[in-house]
Amino acid sequence: MDLIQNAKTNYVIISKKDCVFCDMVNELLNDFFIDYTVIKIETLTDEQLEEIKPKDATKYPFVFKDKIYIGSYNKLNKDLNNGVL
Repeated sequence: MDLIQNAKTNYVIISKKDCVFCDMVNELLNDFFIDYTVIKIETLTDEQLEEIKPKDATKYPFVFKDKIYIGSYNKLNKDLNNGVL
């Protein structure tokens, strides 16, 4: 969890290669002019991935706001477009 705790941005995205929804999250945050940090799972050890993966996460990307897991693309899209985040 240190990777998320030490991030210099409010949003941290845990993504993987060839993930359409990961790309969509990047585009969405760019559209809203939000700075974010991307951590690719391919750069993590198994131990780091186990530590960083939220227990209730079922699909990539894992989106964290202010160091708290908020969900994936659909949740982020809904919240941003409704002015929640």
